[in-house]
Amino acid sequence: MKRIGIIGTGSIGRVHARHAARVGLPVAAAWDPKPTAVDAFRAEQPKVEVEPSLERLLARTDIDGVVVAVPNDLHEPLAVQALKAGKHVLLEKPLATG
Repeated sequence: MKRIGIIGTGSIGRVHARHAARVGLPVAAAWDPKPTAVDAFRAEQPKVEVEPSLERLLARTDIDGVVVAVPNDLHEPLAVQALKAGKHVLLEKPLATG
């Protein structure tokens, strides 16, 4: 079965985790660049492991792809790192910046 990871545990990351669960796509693990940001995610997704580093998340063999749910300025480097690790990537990005 396919499983995903969530990069970014803020409000958008939590939305993606909820929607993944609704369609039967298990979320295996998550990571956030701000360690203090994971508390609300843990409360809402208690069965999802929270990894201490992006490298640990991307090294997991039970994760087929990741959702990048972080501020826009972090999209590119994190998505590239995930792609280099062989993961499929869902990346919502703005068409233009203001």
